[in-house]
Amino acid sequence: MLWALILFILLTSHQGGSAITRFEDIFNHPMTEAVKHYEGLRLVPYKCPAGKWTIGYGHLCPPDQRPISKEEAERLLRWDMLDAFGAMLRQWPEGADAPAHQLAALTSFVFNLGEGNFASSTLLQRLRARKFSDVPAQIRRWNKATVDGVKKRLPGLVKRRQCEALCFEAGEVVIIK
Repeated sequence: MLWALILFILLTSHQGGSAITRFEDIFNHPMTEAVKHYEGLRLVPYKCPAGKWTIGYGHLCPPDQRPISKEEAERLLRWDMLDAFGAMLRQWPEGADAPAHQLAALTSFVFNLGEGNFASSTLLQRLRARKFSDVPAQIRRWNKATVDGVKKRLPGLVKRRQCEALCFEAGEVVIIK
């Protein structure tokens, strides 16, 4: 949790607190409810489809992680979303002034895929080139996970990417079940 505190301090000092205000807008955006829906809530550790130990709302953990409460899961989600928001802005600093719905969609995307995948993505290239109309299609491409050593298209990721793409494009959050 120390890294999240350091990130909080850096974001606050770097932009006079505006980044944290933006994060609050993002965390309170309906996209966070979509993240909760697509991640699901598990209070005991489990292996996600990609084989990673997870708890709460998609929080990576060690296999011997103790069970947590719903309140702890909410706190972990907040920290993880803050981390994803910071990662997104590190990779695309020009995005600091983007509309909240676009930042919410991208924060969900980075939360799910990690900064490394985002950093090497064509999606980020399109953002940097200001080709925003290309972004929804780029989001939708990331619908696979490596399961038992094989990349597989996962129906849950297809739905989540559709939700994120719609949010980025039109500001609509539609939870696809």
